[in-house]
Amino acid sequence: MKKMFVFLLLCLMTLTPFAWAVKEANDYIAAGNKLATEKKYNEAVKQYEEALKIDPKNNQISLILGLAYANTGALDEALKYTNLAAKTEPSYTAFYNLGLIYAAMRDTEKSIEAFNRALSFNPDSSAAEYRKGLVYSEAKAYEKAAGSFGRALTLNPQLDEARVGLVGAYLKLNNRAGALNQVEEFRKMKKDDFANILEARIKERT
Repeated sequence: MKKMFVFLLLCLMTLTPFAWAVKEANDYIAAGNKLATEKKYNEAVKQYEEALKIDPKNNQISLILGLAYANTGALDEALKYTNLAAKTEPSYTAFYNLGLIYAAMRDTEKSIEAFNRALSFNPDSSAAEYRKGLVYSEAKAYEKAAGSFGRALTLNPQLDEARVGLVGAYLKLNNRAGALNQVEEFRKMKKDDFANILEARIKERT
């Protein structure tokens, strides 16, 4: 999960040259970005907080600050700033990030609700459906997990992690045939390494 917070933080950082017009805020953001790339997230947080003081209505600063806090493990603070962004300017990114934070907090209901809100902005998001599958799997709701992984694959058949997740859900549901079907899909895509590993796993479990 933490790797995902790092990835999203780096993505938002690429927006900074275009997203902020206030020079003083830009200086703090640039300093925070440099620290974040060095994985000095606690120090980066301080820089982003200064930027937000200068430009408190800037939704992107709230989002990037939320992710920086998530990378420090301070999930309550991450939630605070990401919620602020979602309320101020509802967006796919804000709700997707909320879904990740709630998932890290093991709050299944709120995580699913946030990912569904994200999907209302972008119904074609295989990433949001995949994340829902992970949350459902963590909650041992394997039927729902299989549904989410399946929808993710409908949206993006190349999303290997969703197919692996679907195999896992099928195994939990004792659906050996369904799991083997996904192995065959990997073989059709010439991804024999995945197929061989999963096939061995299926044989161990059944």
